[in-house]
Amino acid sequence: MAEANTSNHDDISSENQQKLTELQQIVGKDVEECKSLLLKHSWNMEAAVHSVFSEQEGIASVWDNISESAQQRQQQSPSLRPPQSSSSTSTRISRPYHVGRTVQMNNARQSWATWLLNAPYNILHFGLSFVYYSASQFVLFIVRIVWPTFGRSPTDPVEDVTKFKENFEEEYGSTHPTFYLGSYGQVLADAKKELRFLLVYLHAPHHQSTPEFCRNVLSNENFREYTINRRLLFWGCDISTNEGHRVSRAMRETTYPFLAVVCLREGRMTVVWRIEGCLDLDRLIAVCEQVFNDNEAALVAAQAERNERNFSRSLREEQDQDFLKSLEEDKKKSALKKEKEDAIKEAERIKKEKEDERLRKLEELANRRQVCRTKFESLVEPSQGDEGVVKLRIRLSNGKNMQRFFMKSDTLQLLYDYVLSNDASPSEFQLRTSFPRNVYPLDETNCERTLESIGIKTSTQFLVEDLTEESSGDEEEDDE
Repeated sequence: MAEANTSNHDDISSENQQKLTELQQIVGKDVEECKSLLLKHSWNMEAAVHSVFSEQEGIASVWDNISESAQQRQQQSPSLRPPQSSSSTSTRISRPYHVGRTVQMNNARQSWATWLLNAPYNILHFGLSFVYYSASQFVLFIVRIVWPTFGRSPTDPVEDVTKFKENFEEEYGSTHPTFYLGSYGQVLADAKKELRFLLVYLHAPHHQSTPEFCRNVLSNENFREYTINRRLLFWGCDISTNEGHRVSRAMRETTYPFLAVVCLREGRMTVVWRIEGCLDLDRLIAVCEQVFNDNEAALVAAQAERNERNFSRSLREEQDQDFLKSLEEDKKKSALKKEKEDAIKEAERIKKEKEDERLRKLEELANRRQVCRTKFESLVEPSQGDEGVVKLRIRLSNGKNMQRFFMKSDTLQLLYDYVLSNDASPSEFQLRTSFPRNVYPLDETNCERTLESIGIKTSTQFLVEDLTEESSGDEEEDDE
C-alpha cells in the first residue's frame, strides 16, 4: 500500500506534496480525497479548506461558484485559453488558465477570515437553537399531559382501528382474534347491549415485549379459538394514534403489553381485570377464564334484570294498548251518542223551523185574507142589469158556494182575491171550469188580464182546486 501511494505521488511537486500533507492534517481526510480537493481547486490550499468546512455546514462554497464561472467563461471564449504546444514525441495539455486569479485569492482570504469571525456567532446560534428546541419539546410534553390531542391532526377513530389491524396483519399475519372495527365508544355500547365481555388490547409497537407477545399469544390459533368460543369482543388499537392515546389515557397503564377485561357491573361498563407485562398463552387463558367466571354472575344478574325490565315494559305496553283500545271504544261510543243527540237536535230544529214557517204562513194568510176582505168591502158590487156584468159562482173545496157580479173588465187577480177573502178557501189554489174543462192559474203573466180576455164573457161556475195537499205531500217526501 505504501508503495502504491509513493508511486501515485511521484508526479507531485514538493510544494504540492507539502500542501497535500497540510490539508490532510487540517481536515482529517485520507490522501486521495485531499488530492482530489486540491486538484479541483487547482492546488489552492485556502479554497480547498473552505470547501470542506462549507460542505460540513451545508452551505455552498464561493470557490466552487468562482471555479465554475471561470470554466464557463473559458468554454465560451476560447481566445482566453493559453496556446497548446505539441511535439513529435509527446502531447501535453496545459493547466487551465484561471481568469482573475488574484481576485480569487483575495476572496478566499476574505471568506476564511469571515468564517473565523462568525465562529462565535455560529456557536451561540447552535446553542440557542438547541435550548429552544429542548424547551419547546418540554412544553409540548407538559401540554399533552393536559391536552393529549394537542398538535395532532384529527383522525377518524374507525380509521385508527382499521389501520392498526392492517399493520398487525402485515407484520404478524392474519391469524389473530377478530378485531372489532369500530371506535372504543362503539365497542363499549355493543358489549353493554349484548352483555358480553370486552377484551381491550393497547399496542405499543416500540416496546421490547410487544413482538414476542404478538407472535406467541395474539397470533396463536388456540387464543383466537378461545376468544370465539367465549364470545368475546376483542378491541385493539395503537397507542401512537389519537384513538389509542385517548383510551390509554383512560386506562392509565404503565407498561406493555396491556390487556383489560371490561364488562357491565351495576349498570355501567367497568374494568374488572387488567394485566401489564408479558404472559404466556396458557397462563393468560387461565387468568382470563378465572376473571370471566368471577364476573359471569354480574352478567347473568344484568340479563335477568334486563329480562324483567323488558317483561315489565311489554306488560306495560300491553296495558297501554288495552287502555288505548278501551279509550278508542269510549270515544266511538261518545261520538255515536253525540251523533244521535245532534240528530235529535237537528230534527227538533227542523221541526221548529217548520212549525215557525207554518205559523208564519198562517199569519201571512190571515193578513192576506184581511186585506182582501177590506178591499171588497170598499168595492161596490155591479148590478145585474149593468152592461158588461157577468155573474160568477165559485164552489169551494168544502162544498160551500160563493157568488158575485163582476165586470168583464175586472182582472183575474181580483177574482182570486175574492175567493181568498173567504176563510174556507185554501191558502193555495187554482180555479177551473168543469165544462168546458179549462184551468185558469194565477201567475205573473196573466194576473193583470181581464176576465173577458181569458174567455169569461158570460155567467160561469168555477171550481176551487186545493193545491196545499200537493205541497204538503211534497214536503213529506222531502222529509223522508
